[in-house]
Amino acid sequence: MNHINGFPTVAAGREARPKSNAGCQQVAVLVDDTGAYSRDLLMGIGRYQRENKKPWALHVIRRRRFELPPPCLQEWRGQGVIARVDTPEVERSLKALRLPVVNVSGALKKPFFPTLTQDPLLAAHLALKCFDDRSFRHHAFVGDSLQQWSLERYEQFRHLLEARGGVCGSLLLSPEASEADRAPEVIGRWLNSQPRPLGIWAGDDRVGLQVLNACLHSNIRVPEDVAVLGVDNDISLTDLAPPPLSSIILNAEGAGYRAAQTLDLWMAGEVPPMGTIQQLAPVGVAWRRSTDVFAVDDPHVASALKIIQREACDGVRVAEVVGRVPIARRQLEMRFKDVVHRTLLAEIWRVQCRRAKELLETTNLPLLDVAEQCGYRHLEHFSKVFKKVVGHPPGEHRRNWRRGHATRAMTPA
Repeated sequence: MNHINGFPTVAAGREARPKSNAGCQQVAVLVDDTGAYSRDLLMGIGRYQRENKKPWALHVIRRRRFELPPPCLQEWRGQGVIARVDTPEVERSLKALRLPVVNVSGALKKPFFPTLTQDPLLAAHLALKCFDDRSFRHHAFVGDSLQQWSLERYEQFRHLLEARGGVCGSLLLSPEASEADRAPEVIGRWLNSQPRPLGIWAGDDRVGLQVLNACLHSNIRVPEDVAVLGVDNDISLTDLAPPPLSSIILNAEGAGYRAAQTLDLWMAGEVPPMGTIQQLAPVGVAWRRSTDVFAVDDPHVASALKIIQREACDGVRVAEVVGRVPIARRQLEMRFKDVVHRTLLAEIWRVQCRRAKELLETTNLPLLDVAEQCGYRHLEHFSKVFKKVVGHPPGEHRRNWRRGHATRAMTPA
């Protein structure tokens, strides 16, 4: 029997488990029985299937999170597995199959199988930018004390803040503290010890919902006193929240697609390095009312910021902003520059270019359509502003993103 990196090759696996149908490869997919992330993973696998010249017979096995694979899988005559490997016990069970397995969970610090997961550093950058755009000076992270993906997000968020002389408050919840009857009290007590206004990055939408419930329980205003940003954009949770929860959109569909691609190559004989981690960049942020605030004391500046945030991509002009804030133009411009450290025009450009970058990175829209969605009638004017703000033209930004920022590959230490 041949082995590579201590793991049997496809040929060895096939000797142990003959095909039930020589013309069709069978692949098992183990995902959680609920959650937007798992649904998006399946969409990515499905997209790869549609592009594949030889589609697989897919066996989708839904189970509760952390639950072991069903015993029937030990007798299953398939050729490969895509799975959320969330615990060492699940990993050991899948290793016993002696089949190619691609992991789509970031729960293990040093996974055995090749792994597709989400980039915690780029997610932390997005979270910090969210609060920076709203002028927050106090930041905190609330997450799960046992989940590796939550701890990595916290560490990256903390490092980014400390690198610029900031402080990151934190609450890492134990399983007991996360229970529905205890979470509002535990989180509420912690919230009452934190400075305000406070920008909180929650490790995922489930925790974000718990933070919002704790604020409701403790009569803390959201987003005026505490703004909350989640992760996953699970609409079944974000729209339950009081108020609706803003959330970072992860590239779960991309992870599913790349996992299927990796498994396909492996089953064809190209064995990937075991333990390699590919980290995908997040797609962007879904903005909702939990972050719809600006943490500035000056009400006139806050009003101008809100107008710009909502209407910059509709083509709002400086004169229109000034005309809707009840103080003299010169006074507003001086206060705005004092508080935000940018001019009114620079802030309009910044919001427009932020939207442009999202469209360039996540869609195939022509540049003229991107310009129009950001408030510009003429591509030349849009390109000039974009280059001034971002440092390079919009077309170059799209090419650079796709070439260098879609994934980061990590090899085990």
